[in-house]
Amino acid sequence: MANTFFMDYFFGFFFLCGRMFVEGVSMNYEYDIFKRCIPNYDKLINYGFILKDGKYLYNKKILDGNFELRIVIYNDVLSSKIIDLDFDEEYTNYRIEQQVGEFVNKVREEYLNVLNNIKDNCFESRPFISNQANRIAKMIFDKYGDEPIFKWEDNTSAVFENNSKWYGIIMNVDKSKITSGKGEVEVMNFKIDKNRVVKLLKEKGYYPAYHMNKKSWISVILDDTLKDEVIFDLIEESYSYTVEVLKSNNEWVMPINPGYFDVFNYFDSTDIYYWDKKKSFKKDDIIYLYITKPIGSIMYKCEVEDITEDFTIVRKICKFEEGKYSLDVLKKYGLTSVRSSRHIPLHLSKLFKEDNA
Repeated sequence: MANTFFMDYFFGFFFLCGRMFVEGVSMNYEYDIFKRCIPNYDKLINYGFILKDGKYLYNKKILDGNFELRIVIYNDVLSSKIIDLDFDEEYTNYRIEQQVGEFVNKVREEYLNVLNNIKDNCFESRPFISNQANRIAKMIFDKYGDEPIFKWEDNTSAVFENNSKWYGIIMNVDKSKITSGKGEVEVMNFKIDKNRVVKLLKEKGYYPAYHMNKKSWISVILDDTLKDEVIFDLIEESYSYTVEVLKSNNEWVMPINPGYFDVFNYFDSTDIYYWDKKKSFKKDDIIYLYITKPIGSIMYKCEVEDITEDFTIVRKICKFEEGKYSLDVLKKYGLTSVRSSRHIPLHLSKLFKEDNA
């Protein structure tokens, strides 16, 4: 055993130096095992970890007491090393993928057994690697009740869907596929308005959609470059495209161009307006007036008071604060554009009733 170990150790040492010189890498078992987990610190203490200077420490003798596995957990990250007690030096051969000798295999097996046992007893699973991805997943569940669906065998990519339509996709990819740099990152895709895609791509933190239609989808990296609230705004818009839009029967939205008709001065002086007869409107219908650019917001609620041979007579019910029902808000409730008179979605009708009860 001693001769086998001696040869294995020094062959491995020189092999590691050569490998690191050429490739600069070795196996990071800790990351692979614990990347989708978070420690439960009470369970760590019960397992035998000791808290010292903000770090959780654990030592275990392996291979008949000739080696010691030393583990440190700090800021939720686990690191470890194996010490050869005869030499009082770190033993590293087990981290070299190409090392497959009998002894190094035994070291590697015992090491991985300990790490997996700690994972099973002291760590809690979470769906994604990055903290931001997990926070976003929780925000989605809290608002929509949707959990990530891992549709592929490798369990590295998940979708969020409503009515069998995707509104969010989180994928685990190499950063070089999105932008400059290398390393594992989590990317999230959203479906948003095509015009908004063009504008956002000029800003920091937004990228052409990875593996999706680049005209109507956009990607971000979940590395805290963008705040959670900014990302969730994208999610809400993307979610709106999955909503089954049921139209109200007697509620409408109608665009008004303030450049052609000064609706503000008009309704400041009277509550009644005589429109040319509109075939679609009926008595008692509700009409929400959307004031186009530069306002871009629903500003008035009106009611069809009567319909004569020549006119549709409309009475103003109330005026809303500018921006309260902007187009960005309307999109979240299924109204993606206001180019002509149209029925409003029931989802939006419910919002109006709740806000103005």
